[in-house]
Amino acid sequence: MKVATSAEIRMIEVDCMEKSGLPSLVLIENAAHSAAMQILARQPKGRVAVLCGTGVNGGDGISAARHLFVGGLETEVYLVGASETLLPVIKFSLRALEAVGMTYVPINEEQDVPDLSGVDLVVDALLGIGLSGDVRPLYASVIRAINTSGKPVFAIDLPSGICADTGRVMGEAVRADVTLTYGCVKRGLVLYPGAEYAGEVLLDRIGLPVTASAHLSTEMPEASDIRKLLPPRAARSHKYSYGRVLVAAGCDNMPGAAIMAASAAYRAGAGLVTAAVTAHVARTLHGWLKEAVTLVVPDDSGFLCDRSAIAMMKAKEEAKVAVLGPGLSDCPVTERFIGAFLEGLTVPIVIDADALNILARHRNWLTALTTHAPTILTPHMGEMSRLTGTPAETLLYDTINQATSLAVSTGAIVLLKDARTIIAAPDGRVSINPTGCNALAKAGSGDVLAGLIAGFAAQGAGLFEAAQIACYVHGLAGERAAEALSAYGVTASELLETIPAVIREIIEE
Repeated sequence: MKVATSAEIRMIEVDCMEKSGLPSLVLIENAAHSAAMQILARQPKGRVAVLCGTGVNGGDGISAARHLFVGGLETEVYLVGASETLLPVIKFSLRALEAVGMTYVPINEEQDVPDLSGVDLVVDALLGIGLSGDVRPLYASVIRAINTSGKPVFAIDLPSGICADTGRVMGEAVRADVTLTYGCVKRGLVLYPGAEYAGEVLLDRIGLPVTASAHLSTEMPEASDIRKLLPPRAARSHKYSYGRVLVAAGCDNMPGAAIMAASAAYRAGAGLVTAAVTAHVARTLHGWLKEAVTLVVPDDSGFLCDRSAIAMMKAKEEAKVAVLGPGLSDCPVTERFIGAFLEGLTVPIVIDADALNILARHRNWLTALTTHAPTILTPHMGEMSRLTGTPAETLLYDTINQATSLAVSTGAIVLLKDARTIIAAPDGRVSINPTGCNALAKAGSGDVLAGLIAGFAAQGAGLFEAAQIACYVHGLAGERAAEALSAYGVTASELLETIPAVIREIIEE
């Protein structure tokens, strides 16, 4: 499914009208009729209050109110804002409203906000996608009245007060139970916090062709998309058909990171996983993962010039994909290890956790790496802040642009972890992962994700596609584990146990 910015959806609408000759009023009527049909299906009788702004979104609301009235609902229309700012399409919609015997109540600075206590449903058509700054005081007071009314809310196109491009709350925002959006799903409806405010999201193309959104660079994959991306498994094959993964992870205090990443690579279908770990981590790893192959490296910098350096070089040459960083710790020894590990590496690499923190101090290493090895960075907000120098609070407001900017500047794919994880490529492609829940907010969850990416990439998926598959599987595994164990009780180990069934679910859906 393609996801649009406000500018992109306007271009689609203008292009459609220019090519087809359809006036904007036709799109408004299509949108209004669609909203009315959805509302009547949910609220076939009773009182409905439709709160409209003075822009195009308000025109959708006014026309929808007319259809609701004709459909038999007791409908009240409130027009919020100065009447002298009305667009021509709004004036037309008001005349059509009056033609069926309806009136509207103007709400301006001198009047109190509407009393919604006696209605059964509130329809929000105040602001739509055109908001560029915090909502003005009049609209803020109306939005607060909607939110405190305790009534079900149906939002037209976008909950008022949500930024269409980022999902940010622009001062105040309507909390909707259902949002009917038009033409294409807007970014702000799937990114947080906008996704929380939107409730159930419905889409109606209102006459805009499906092909109009084909050029959009942002997508949110569905299960059917992920199924097509899964690497094929041939009947006649062997372990080397599905690639070797080299995992450099874990330290004596965090051996579980190596276990999680290596196990996840196997769960994704990789044929052979080698873990480059210290002797202590190797002993722990073998106790948990019988399939593991270990390359023991000394826990000091001495290995850089002895026989283990040769073994490491051979392992890097034989690997199809590498994972670097989970649980390594951030210390001078690790720093030297990472520098040596990256030197001469040519295979795709997944960089996570402590390796990201070290690369934040050695951007030249990253620049050199991406010139000869396909690279994916998998930061959470804190790591992203260190990589970019941008406060985490700022990153939360604009995840797509921040991830894209880092991807372009480094030449690496960036997987920015959030409630809606963003995958951004240097060529402008963006994927928003739709799965996941707060059960994933546990130690080890990111290690599993890193291993999954490597496992799918080892089987031949491109890094961007492997990240899409891994994020979707990882998030869905979190959801399924939470259904069985509650969001409180899920651990990374349970994610690993759930992954095979989730992949089967995707294949069989």
